[in-house]
Amino acid sequence: YAKSVENPFASINFQQTFVGIKPAPAAAYYTSRGPSPSYPGILKPDVMAPGSNVLAAFVPNKASARIGTNVFLSSDYNFLSGTSMACPHASGVAALLKAAHPDWSAAAIRSALVTTANPFDNTQSPIRDNGNPLQYASPLAMGAGEIDPNKALDPGFIYDAT
Repeated sequence: YAKSVENPFASINFQQTFVGIKPAPAAAYYTSRGPSPSYPGILKPDVMAPGSNVLAAFVPNKASARIGTNVFLSSDYNFLSGTSMACPHASGVAALLKAAHPDWSAAAIRSALVTTANPFDNTQSPIRDNGNPLQYASPLAMGAGEIDPNKALDPGFIYDAT
């Protein structure tokens, strides 16, 4: 292009953060869905958490972008998506719940997360499933809904296992 055009031109559009997108959230197309292939009696997931396009620390000597076929760029950060990105959100909320309620067991924390999860998006409609366009997400795609840390702090009651 640079050699074949008299006045070659290029531009870069930097990523932007968009707020107020509606509807949101939605169950990602790549999310694992229940039931478990190894044991159909386990209906997972329990809840959903933010995991799409998360700015995360990245291996600095691994390519995070490419120009053409032979120029590789590295960075200390990268945008990543997947369960590996949702897990830190859910784990962080669980850690905050444990700090606020040191006497709660893991089962009690799970109960608080599941019983207070929000099955509705920001338009107050049921969460949609991006893996099944125009359909509402089933519990096999989103569990009980998106975690709600503030509600989980005071769930009203919890189910505990001994």
